[in-house]
Amino acid sequence: MLPPPRVCRGAMSALLSRVSLALLVVMLIASRHSTAAEDQEEDGLPWWDFVRRERLSAGVCASDESDLCGGSPEFSTSPFMCRCDPDCVRFGDCCVDKGHPTPRQVSWMCLYHAGREFYGQADCPADFDEDHEDGIVKHCHRQGSQLKSLQDVPVYSVISRTMYANIFCAVCHGDADSLRPWTVRLDCNRAWDAARVLTLLSRGSYSQRSRTMYGPSTSGLSCHLHLAET
Repeated sequence: MLPPPRVCRGAMSALLSRVSLALLVVMLIASRHSTAAEDQEEDGLPWWDFVRRERLSAGVCASDESDLCGGSPEFSTSPFMCRCDPDCVRFGDCCVDKGHPTPRQVSWMCLYHAGREFYGQADCPADFDEDHEDGIVKHCHRQGSQLKSLQDVPVYSVISRTMYANIFCAVCHGDADSLRPWTVRLDCNRAWDAARVLTLLSRGSYSQRSRTMYGPSTSGLSCHLHLAET
C-alpha cells in the first residue's frame, strides 16, 4: 500500500494561494521595516505577529487563531487552514507561527483523483537539462504530444517519499529508480477481448480533460481511465 498522500482541498488550495501571495508581499514589507520588527521582538511579541496582523487586515485568514499551530507540535487546530507537521516547509503550507518561513519557489500542484485532492510534485527543476531528455518537461506539465495517458498517472517514490504528478516529473528530478504507480483501470463501452481493445486504443486518441481513451471513430470504442491508490 502507498502511504496516504498529503491532502489538499479546493477551498484550502485557493486560500493557501491567496495567503502565499499576501505573505510574499508582507515579507517584502517586513524586510523594509526590520527596525519595527526588532522593536516588536523587544516588546515581547513573536516575530510573526506583525506578519499575521497584516494578513488579518488583508482578509486572507480568520481571526479565531485557527491559522496558528499554538502548542501543537504536529497539526493545527484547523488542518484546512495550514499545517504544523515537519513536512509543511516542504509543501509550503506551514502556519505562520511554525518557525521562520523561507520564501522559495514551490512547484507542488493540487492533483484531483478519485474524488480527492492531494499534493504532487508537478514541475521540473530549473536546472534540468532537457537537451538530452527531449520533451520530458512538457510531459511533466501534461503538455506532451505522446504517451498522454501516462501524463495523468501519479507515481510515488519510495526513496524520497515524494508523490509526483506523473513519471516524467519523477524522471526530471532524477527520482525514477524506485517508483510505485497508482492502479489503473479501464472501463470500456464495448465488451471486447483485451487484445482487440488495446489494438484499437493504440490507433485512437486520448482526452486529458475527461481521461478517456478512444479507438478510431469507426469503432465506437471509448474507455475511461480510473486511478486508485495501490
